[in-house]
Amino acid sequence: MKDYFKKTIPEIEKEVKLFFPENIDNNWIKKNIGNFSYKFDLEVWQRAFSEPFYDLFNRGGKRMRPVLGCLLYDALGGNFKDIYKFSIISEIIHTGTLIIDDLEDNSELRRGEKVINKIYGQEIAINSGIFIHFFPQLIIKNSNLSHFQKAALYDVIANELTKVYLGQGMDILWSKEKRFNVSIDEYLQMAAYKTSALLNVALKISAILSEADEKFLRKIETISEKMGIAFQIQDDILNLKPSAEWGKETGEDIAEGKITYMICDFFSKAKDNDKEILRNILSSNTKDESKIKKAIEILEKYKSFKKASKYAKKLIFEAKDDIDDILEDSDYKRIFLEVLDYIVERKK
Repeated sequence: MKDYFKKTIPEIEKEVKLFFPENIDNNWIKKNIGNFSYKFDLEVWQRAFSEPFYDLFNRGGKRMRPVLGCLLYDALGGNFKDIYKFSIISEIIHTGTLIIDDLEDNSELRRGEKVINKIYGQEIAINSGIFIHFFPQLIIKNSNLSHFQKAALYDVIANELTKVYLGQGMDILWSKEKRFNVSIDEYLQMAAYKTSALLNVALKISAILSEADEKFLRKIETISEKMGIAFQIQDDILNLKPSAEWGKETGEDIAEGKITYMICDFFSKAKDNDKEILRNILSSNTKDESKIKKAIEILEKYKSFKKASKYAKKLIFEAKDDIDDILEDSDYKRIFLEVLDYIVERKK
């Protein structure tokens, strides 16, 4: 797995920089975006779009979505060089969602450094984040794909981006209104929308370009959903029990009153007095380390971390079976299965 990521990530990052140049001229705008009637301020491109994007993008990241897109394309017999320019779509959009997500959550850190809105201001962060959602669709527009394939790719991106923000809306509203009686099923739907959707974009792009049938695409959606939910649950666990590699604030989810799998599990079975203690902590928007530690201890008392981890591993076990159903044995399939294990074993 490490060798495949090591080989693929530099190619993906190179492709991003070819598509999203840090500096442009008027001819580039006309060729890639279209004619303009008056005059475009070229400095705006650099300061309002490329600088915020690359500030975050160059901090690194797992690049899991585009790498998995390349991996699936390889497993289906495609030439990896043909998929690179399309694989970056999910990663660029993902970067935009992180900029918006950090602003909505009033976060301080992303990948160990200040969030984008703390550096460039809220207005630039909002506008660049939204722009980055739409911009990579030019890859499809300017490609030599058939009209049918272009329409299919546009459809996937539109559907999955809608899901991203449905999930984000659930997450925000629960936190804002201090709703702690959210069921596990509601949480799972939120994670399926918010976290699985862009993974589904990455995998479905590869499947569509491989001319997979509808049955295969439905199976890919099932696999993406299970992987995304498992990834989100592991993120929830690491937020409260971080490793040395964790690049975000510890206990941020407690401070924000976020609904996680552990919170849902806890409120479904805890005693009233413990519910009251945790409800008060979650409602206070505290960053007091002693209160965050107390919240974690209460969750551990009811074994909510263990239950969350067990459920994430169950989803990954099921996703492996699904992969067995649709992919022939190969080194690429083996690597894909290793990535599934990594999702629930990772430390950052």
